[in-house]
Amino acid sequence: MNKASTKGTASGTGTTSGKVARPLPQGAATSGTAGTATRSSGAAANSSGMSVPAPRTTVPGSESSTGVSRTSARGVGPDLGVTKDITGLERVVLKGGNGKVLTQAMMNQRCRRYIIEGTFDLAGKAVTMPYGSVLDLENGELRNGTLVMGQTRMTPIYGISKETRISKVKVTGEYYETLVDLWGVHEDPVFPWDTSAPKKVYVVDLKKFGITPGYQKKGADGHYTDRQYDLMYQNGVGFTEAIQWAYRNGYDGIRFPKNDYCFTPRTTKNEKPQEGPIVLIQDLDKFDIDFGGATYYLILDSKKKSKYYTLNLDKPYAQGGTLFFIAACINLQIHDAKMVGDRALRDYDEGAERNLENSRAFALSAYCQNIRIHHLDLSGFMADGISVSQFGNWYRSYDSNYSTPVMTWSGKAQYGKFVEKEGQIVKDNENKERCTISNYLKLTNHYRKGLQTIERIAEKRVFSINNNLGYTRLINNYHNIDILTFNEKESTEQPLRIIHSSYLDYFSLLPNETGVKIQSWYDEVVPEEGIQHSATISDLISSHCIIENCQIHDNHRGGISGGSNYNTIRNCSFSKSNISKNYRGTVIPVFMVGATNYHINYEDSFAKDLVINHCHFSRTNTSIGRLFFGVYTLFFYDNMTDAGVVIYNNINSDVLSNTFKTAGFGIADWRHSSNDDVLKRYGFHYLTRVVNFHDNKCGQKASFKEHYRTFIYQFDNEL
Repeated sequence: MNKASTKGTASGTGTTSGKVARPLPQGAATSGTAGTATRSSGAAANSSGMSVPAPRTTVPGSESSTGVSRTSARGVGPDLGVTKDITGLERVVLKGGNGKVLTQAMMNQRCRRYIIEGTFDLAGKAVTMPYGSVLDLENGELRNGTLVMGQTRMTPIYGISKETRISKVKVTGEYYETLVDLWGVHEDPVFPWDTSAPKKVYVVDLKKFGITPGYQKKGADGHYTDRQYDLMYQNGVGFTEAIQWAYRNGYDGIRFPKNDYCFTPRTTKNEKPQEGPIVLIQDLDKFDIDFGGATYYLILDSKKKSKYYTLNLDKPYAQGGTLFFIAACINLQIHDAKMVGDRALRDYDEGAERNLENSRAFALSAYCQNIRIHHLDLSGFMADGISVSQFGNWYRSYDSNYSTPVMTWSGKAQYGKFVEKEGQIVKDNENKERCTISNYLKLTNHYRKGLQTIERIAEKRVFSINNNLGYTRLINNYHNIDILTFNEKESTEQPLRIIHSSYLDYFSLLPNETGVKIQSWYDEVVPEEGIQHSATISDLISSHCIIENCQIHDNHRGGISGGSNYNTIRNCSFSKSNISKNYRGTVIPVFMVGATNYHINYEDSFAKDLVINHCHFSRTNTSIGRLFFGVYTLFFYDNMTDAGVVIYNNINSDVLSNTFKTAGFGIADWRHSSNDDVLKRYGFHYLTRVVNFHDNKCGQKASFKEHYRTFIYQFDNEL
């Protein structure tokens, strides 16, 4: 932080004529090619007829004779790579030149991104940055005067603090040099969306796959029989085999007859036992699963396990499982079912049972691309109705233990910088941006063999920039970086290409490229120590999941957890009660670990571009059904909720046009130390957390303590 005051946050309320750009209507489509971030301004569908998440921050283009223009064109970073604006603000372009003077009248609207192009003279006068604004000097310079900051975000880094973009300018007030663009953004999925209706649907012959319909009840002794467990276990096998049989025999869809179906937890058999998926949905490319409006039950007994679950023999209450586990699927649709978990079947006689979170209706794991889940009723699971991971497991067979995607960790980095100059890649010996370069990371034979879908992804030679650290409260999350590519047979010192990219994005290697180095910007620790980065290059992480028209209610801990990149949750209802009863008529104890009983929890893994709109959230107690978001970018609009959003680590959250029965939002401790030396060591010094909270109706005003490098802009809200 660079400052004239000691305040560490930028927060306030008020009104402004300059609002953050509103979203387009639901279903509006993005446009553009891979590597660009172009947005269309009209509602549209893709070639398959699938509406994709609403675009944001598109601004009508116009230009006045004063040289002030408003534009939706994307900016460029110092590397001249394509960037994505993450400020959520309308752009105002100010075009300078010889003798042009910058006046206050040209910068008089709140919540704008003021882009200086060329050189402006301040003519010895003072210009004050308006509330909530961003000063963009990436391609501009200011001279001769005074600049009064008002908790202003500023780009580029070092532009003011090291005077790379100012000359003879006195700067007062508080400002943050920070990240306002992401480089090299790929908003479109690796594989185009295709959610067209299936052309050839297999209606399942239940007997063919040993599937037994009907609800299973406990016997007179209060337990299930071995025969019942046999049937329920076989149902998991049968559903798995039916889906694979249909796919391998040329069907692009499957439908299960409407009935009741029961399943039970299991462990794998082939190696040391592990908890296995009950129904394994895996290795499908363009497939539709219609559950036929049937009801699906996860059955277990807190006092007596079946022979199919061989873990925790002395703790039968500890058993759990995922009813439908999804991995390595592309363009998969799942729909039309009621799923009921094991929550009401448990006794809760053991104290530890109340805080279990070990069963789910659906889990999306590794290598999932373009997944659409819709028209489901999900209730009574101990963890979530749906969990969405960017990086997880897959299985070589139904009874094998899980396999994991490949992750290549970077080691210590040293100062250095490569740039493109006159068509050549050369070293920049000045390195004013204090770039560091990691060790060489070999990426040949990165993807494991075993599934056709994984091999299809591997053929594209795409990799994700990751860190695999999990919780977003942790530091070491990177932002804009360069990927340097090499052919190790020729050299691991001279790059072949520089790919301008950003954390959580993906890149592709050319056939002759064998590996990469990571070039990180603005690292400031002692060079002789080296820098221990935790960034990694991984197999392609899961992304692009749409969950819509679902009812998710009365699950024990959560509703939906995540996450992966480019997820949309829309037109869903969430509800929770603290007086639900189990099969004995006893009130089920509430999950209360760390006050993390939630409707949505997207802070287990850092994800990019989470969109939530037109959803309804309700609860009977304020200690349950919370909304936790620790994502790179969040867009939360047109929802009705009696819980406010809680923001963990993030770059930008846009929360608008919602109805909150209570305070609209809160700020969680994101473990962002106020010790600059610590932040510099972990490459986190120039990341700020920004919340734009506006045009909402709230039951009460939000209050929160001061947080380091956190900006909160509130305006046009109603109490």
